[in-house]
Amino acid sequence: MPVAESLPDLESVVRSIGRAGRRLAELGACEGAAGNISVAVRGALDPGSLFANTETITLPVAVPELAGTTFVATGSGCRLRDLLDEPQANLGCLVVNGDGVTGTLFSSPQRRFARLTS
Repeated sequence: MPVAESLPDLESVVRSIGRAGRRLAELGACEGAAGNISVAVRGALDPGSLFANTETITLPVAVPELAGTTFVATGSGCRLRDLLDEPQANLGCLVVNGDGVTGTLFSSPQRRFARLTS
């Protein structure tokens, strides 16, 4: 019987990003708002469970092959050391729409960034 590949849940992805950001800051590997972290998950995540606000954005390049992929990423200008304690202020989720030209950005009312990292 084949073993089904389990997908991570959004909370565990966010926690992992937070721990990585904290560790990079402890190592002195990032300065101020320098550094970005993003994770791509192909499969069903529920961004609305942590990030209630939504908006449609145009992607910088068309990526139809990534349709349905969810990216959890730091906001531009956010500090990696803050990710663990304040993930909803410093992270967003981008789900690439079926056209591959637009995406739905999920963020929190606590959001402290104008756009996701490039």
